[in-house]
Amino acid sequence: MPERKQRKVALSLVAAVLLLALPALGVHAWMAWTFPSYLSTRLGQDVLFALAGCGLLVLVARWRLLHLVSVPLALLFYLAWLFLVLGEGVSYYLQADTFNARFFANLSFSNLDAGLRAFPVMIGGGLALFAVMAVLCGALLEWVRWAGRRSGATVRHGPAVVTLVILLLIVLGVDSTPRQLIAYLSRVQESEHFADTPQGRVVAALLDFHPIPPKRLVAAPGKNLVLIYLESIERIYWDPKVFPGLPPNLDHLRDQGLDFSGLETFSGATYTIAGMFASQCGAPLFSSPFAGLDAVAGNDTDTATFHPKLACLGDVLHKAGYTQVYLGGAPIQFSNKGLFYRIHGYDEALGLAQLEKQAHYKLAESGWGLYDSELFSIALARYRELEAGRRPFNLSMITLDTHPPHGRPSPGCPKYAVRNNNMLQAVHCTDYLLGKFIDALKKEPDWKNTVVVIMSDHLMMRNDAEALYPKGYHRRPALLVLNAGQGVRPVRMYHMDVTPTLLDLLGVRTNATFIAGEDRSAPNSDGSGLADTAIADAVLRKALWSRVNEFKLCKRDILVGWTSDGGFDVGGRELRMNYLGEDEVGIHSGQLLDFFIDNANAKLVIAGDGEQQSLLAKRGDASVLTIRTLPDTGRSDGLFTVDWLGRNGARAHLADVQRLQGLTIKSPRCGKLMAKVDAAPAGKFFDVSGQFKAATAEPPRLSVLSRSIKFTEPEAADFERGLGWLPPKNWGSWTIGNEATLGFRLPITTCDGVRLRMQIDPYLPPSRPKLDTQVWVNGKLATTWHFEAGGGFAKTDDGASDNHEVLDVEAPIDTQGTCGARVDLRFTRPSASPSPYPKAEDPRPLQLRVLKMQGSPATGSG
Repeated sequence: MPERKQRKVALSLVAAVLLLALPALGVHAWMAWTFPSYLSTRLGQDVLFALAGCGLLVLVARWRLLHLVSVPLALLFYLAWLFLVLGEGVSYYLQADTFNARFFANLSFSNLDAGLRAFPVMIGGGLALFAVMAVLCGALLEWVRWAGRRSGATVRHGPAVVTLVILLLIVLGVDSTPRQLIAYLSRVQESEHFADTPQGRVVAALLDFHPIPPKRLVAAPGKNLVLIYLESIERIYWDPKVFPGLPPNLDHLRDQGLDFSGLETFSGATYTIAGMFASQCGAPLFSSPFAGLDAVAGNDTDTATFHPKLACLGDVLHKAGYTQVYLGGAPIQFSNKGLFYRIHGYDEALGLAQLEKQAHYKLAESGWGLYDSELFSIALARYRELEAGRRPFNLSMITLDTHPPHGRPSPGCPKYAVRNNNMLQAVHCTDYLLGKFIDALKKEPDWKNTVVVIMSDHLMMRNDAEALYPKGYHRRPALLVLNAGQGVRPVRMYHMDVTPTLLDLLGVRTNATFIAGEDRSAPNSDGSGLADTAIADAVLRKALWSRVNEFKLCKRDILVGWTSDGGFDVGGRELRMNYLGEDEVGIHSGQLLDFFIDNANAKLVIAGDGEQQSLLAKRGDASVLTIRTLPDTGRSDGLFTVDWLGRNGARAHLADVQRLQGLTIKSPRCGKLMAKVDAAPAGKFFDVSGQFKAATAEPPRLSVLSRSIKFTEPEAADFERGLGWLPPKNWGSWTIGNEATLGFRLPITTCDGVRLRMQIDPYLPPSRPKLDTQVWVNGKLATTWHFEAGGGFAKTDDGASDNHEVLDVEAPIDTQGTCGARVDLRFTRPSASPSPYPKAEDPRPLQLRVLKMQGSPATGSG
């Protein structure tokens, strides 16, 4: 090849390398400009890796070293590397550090929406850049391959081999983003060995490996609790030498309460959900670095991570009879906070979507979620509601304005005059709003019977005020308790000690114990003997995860079992029905229950018909146990059908069942049958229903005249067979979807027939003012109810919402002497307007709000 042409080829290859490396070089340059420590330790090596790595990929494509897959594999490696670089850039932006537990705890597809709302330019721009580079890199590598093939370029010459070896040695030898990831994962893996060392056994002696489980809890109530997590507001912001006059209200309150000045941070309590878990459950939170990438479950912090068999604050207070509510301005599904609170005894867990809906979408938002001004206003109203309920209560909440890195103060707050800094202004603003909230609580009748806890969820991550921190300052989280005494408690403690300390201050008498938490409330309390080390981390991780049952499908021949709290048990995993962060008692029209099951775990997803195919495409090597409703004409043997989708695409029919409650499916050949289906090819069908025994809970008995069933109480769920109902609440239970089912048995003396009487409120908004409800009993049409709005719609700021009218209806129940009744309510909406509906209306297919149900003798129905 002529020298001039060689130069031209060389220049074109260099240009290709630089173009591919440019996005990563831009990220590394920003990291070096912002973080001097990165500039001095890693910048040069990351630049070398970027250039050498892109050069290696270009040469692989040019010389077709991997034959037909040269370009696809080179593209795959490039995109994986670019994704890691962009991810590390986000990690540095938010927390000034590379990959760590906090990064992986928030790495999940379900958190993407919140990230886009909070950082549309950074997250959205990163995704756009990734998409552009995917196209550009593919086209560029394909051009390089085509040009190389056209010119006959090969790797037969010595200099070419030397070049490849040098580039490969650089890629393998220098520190880089991929190496940072590998190092972190290796540390997590290696830490398991620390637990069995002599030092590990010293740590283990400080722990309680066998705390009282929730099922054995005993508790009697004490005072009410208001638990306020202050997002990232640590003690440095209370230090007048550093930030004079920044939180005047917190300074004032500190003199009135108990100041736990010895609180220190600990691994497993360094981000929001971890701080919440550690402070309520007496142990740090540890999750898998890989679980956030689970395309099926969509979140790393699943049921197993939250340890339902561990007794936490909410479990103790639930046992003591408390009503418990959590409020947060961010989406409730972010880090699966809603799941955590519901697993551990809270009655309600409300986030951005739920609070916005209750306020008819009139609340002001900051990007992360609701402003603190809105949240404190909602919390005060909720406090008053709980106060009026005459039961002890726990109102927990977390602020949001001070979320790093920039802070987004609520509008209308007084200015912090000492410094013009957005994060300091956010801290000053939240302090102002907190002070107003506490002042309002002091005027309430139950104030003296309410303990208020104000604490950091974790230390502040990278933020706008970080440059103002004194060098070498010892940073600590804050904990202040009001209405439980006064003074300072300087002994060392951690988030894990908070719940046992609070239970004592509340006056709750309980047998609860905690893995790593002790009561530190007394003036002469001993400090914690734990130290935040890799060994303590490993021992605590082992103590926690040893409580999670080893996953074993078909344990005791049971494929699916039922738990005492209304969930499923698959292979030792307790799985609750949950949809978009809300607990469910079943499914409704068009939904399915899908259990994704692999060798190590099981996850439960409620999916719509249109969602299942995409979930199945992402399931990898997981099998799927799926439960769906049978069509109207095929329900002689059951309401639901249960199938198994094998790993290779085969299908097996397991059972038809009449209800979800109490579902148990077992077979002495369970393991072998499932293995056979998993091994079979796509398109193969097996009917193994004859080899499995399926059972459900016995239908409850409907009393005649003696008492009514209240659909405001949990017992109502026993009558709802698992189709078409929302969980019972204090306002009743809604039917949802095209049909809802009931099931019960009649007393023998009334088997010939009764009148079913129900107290209901049909949902009749302006766009859907009519509702026809067919009542089918054991497959036969018994009667039809017709409802029509009278025009008296409730008014909201967004317009007319609903025609509220509680009605008494009835239907004949003829069981033909069998005593068993299966009641199907089938709904149609004559003359309904098509969706989308007006803002004031609920967009869900709500039908009837049921309040009560009772049987009466057929002869006295009139």
